[in-house]
Amino acid sequence: MRGNSHVRFLGGGLSNETSLPDRKFFPREALEELALSIKEQGLIEPLVVAPRDSRFMLIAGERRWRAAHLAGLEKVPVRVLEADDQQVAEMALVENIQRQDLTPLEEARAFQSMIDSGYTREELAQKLGFKQVWRVDERLSLLKLAPKFQEAMVQGIISPSQAFEMSRLANPDDQELVFQKIRAGELSTYNHLRRFVTAMVDAKKQTALFALPKKEDLELVSRWEKVLDAVTGLIVKSFSPDDCRVLAKVYQGNTHVNLEKIDLIIKHLNLVKKAMLESASRQEVSQLIG
Repeated sequence: MRGNSHVRFLGGGLSNETSLPDRKFFPREALEELALSIKEQGLIEPLVVAPRDSRFMLIAGERRWRAAHLAGLEKVPVRVLEADDQQVAEMALVENIQRQDLTPLEEARAFQSMIDSGYTREELAQKLGFKQVWRVDERLSLLKLAPKFQEAMVQGIISPSQAFEMSRLANPDDQELVFQKIRAGELSTYNHLRRFVTAMVDAKKQTALFALPKKEDLELVSRWEKVLDAVTGLIVKSFSPDDCRVLAKVYQGNTHVNLEKIDLIIKHLNLVKKAMLESASRQEVSQLIG
């Protein structure tokens, strides 16, 4: 791959074909703002292009190119690189991700294009400077969304994290159910959404939501409920708001040791709370699909 060391100005001959697949969405308002800036200050940073037959293909800078066209520029500064198709695709992907110039869905399509050309997920993650492969997997999963929900994400109706959770469900009808619950405000936090989707995934794997419990399981639940009742009663009875105010003022004991004990109690209570929230999500899903 070779690139010239100087910048040239290009008028005609710049193809609207780009090296990235399916770049379609450029917010009009943002383009107009950029066009105004370009009209006043010019296009400061050159576009990056590669020659293709008698024309040039954009490697990086499609948003700036569109804005320059809106601004009425007859010529734009470009840096020309000699590169084959695979090198062009790599450069375009890395350049645009580094600039944060792609939507999550555009990233997903670009990732898939690279994988189709022979990259493994691990190689792609390394090429992009990602320490974890899950960042590639998370983007690729967006391609499993039904087209209407992909568009909803592009339009900002759902967030990328909400879209990712929805993509864990293979059936578009299940995605629709989750989408409607998000829109209705019934899955208002990410944790609630994730628990609900996890419960649906488990149900679709034909995991028994409420298999007949064993005797020892019932005994554990009964014992746990009694402990919870006892602990609740003890705390409510022993630590009134007035008691806590006195403790804050006059306590002279080993504060750090007691704080560690309290943290340990909170840690275990959070585990119990998580289990109860997961159970609530399973019950909610069971009622919907039962």
